[in-house]
Amino acid sequence: MADQRPSVEAMIVEEEPMFMDEPEMMGGPERFAEPVMIEEPVPVVAAVAVPEPEPIPMSPEEQILAMDSGYAVQIYASSTMNRVDQFKLDYGLDEMLAVRTDRDGSIIYVLVSPHLERSSATTLAADLQQKTGTKPWVRAIQGLQKVVAQ
Repeated sequence: MADQRPSVEAMIVEEEPMFMDEPEMMGGPERFAEPVMIEEPVPVVAAVAVPEPEPIPMSPEEQILAMDSGYAVQIYASSTMNRVDQFKLDYGLDEMLAVRTDRDGSIIYVLVSPHLERSSATTLAADLQQKTGTKPWVRAIQGLQKVVAQ
């Protein structure tokens, strides 16, 4: 009696998977859902807040030239910026502006505080005189603008 078992090659062939492309061969069309139309996504443009650039600070000269009217309390003048800085430091006058001026071709740095109203300029001048022992000068801003060096 011959052995009726399949050969090793036959077993390998029988066990290989079968790939079926036809839906009918895979249990019928009911296993597949209806085709669905997919809409193209609509691009979303997000509004991104772009921060405003930081304003470039104006130089003391630009600040004085930008004023339409007003007064300046001038407390000190020197031919060198180092002396003006030292005076500011000695008396705690950091809020005052060191403005570069041109007096007949010579550069003079003046220490000033701009004000819109004469009354506030006069009040500051009196306070500065007590604080520093010098006599400040209240002047019209237009006069200072005429000598600002650019």
